[in-house]
Amino acid sequence: MIDPDILAWQSVENLPPNVVRSLMECRLITEPAVAKLVARSASKDQVNDLEEICTVMWNSEQSGSRDTIFNSKLYFHMALFEFCHNAFLTRQRDVIQNIMTYEFHQQCVHGKHPYGIAKNYALIVGEIKARNSVAAEKVFRALIEKENNILERSMIGLENIVA
Repeated sequence: MIDPDILAWQSVENLPPNVVRSLMECRLITEPAVAKLVARSASKDQVNDLEEICTVMWNSEQSGSRDTIFNSKLYFHMALFEFCHNAFLTRQRDVIQNIMTYEFHQQCVHGKHPYGIAKNYALIVGEIKARNSVAAEKVFRALIEKENNILERSMIGLENIVA
């Protein structure tokens, strides 16, 4: 298992490709499952919190604040880990934070902006709110696969990061 404490000591910019790929795989395995659990067990207040995060993300997109978009996106993911009520999965949030920070760094390096993502997160929240755990998992998996594919292509030099 990848120790999040050890990963935290490394500079995000200097993660070797094999570590990045391992983190991407970890993210693809854990985050959709977390969304599924949240759809099953989130309280009304927790769903409201996720909706508020999406609103901040949307407003940040409208104002062009890349840093705020990233922060709200990261906060959304970290909130899901808290709301899943599974201590073992919650421990993985630091791993996910590392790959998301790496992804954001790559976007900054390549001058790309993460605009247009708030609608995807709103879809996830809609499925969570509807208690549709299978759909929440599926929508979240599609989002992570898209982000992983973009990151992979940038790592092998086929194209720059795009949102």
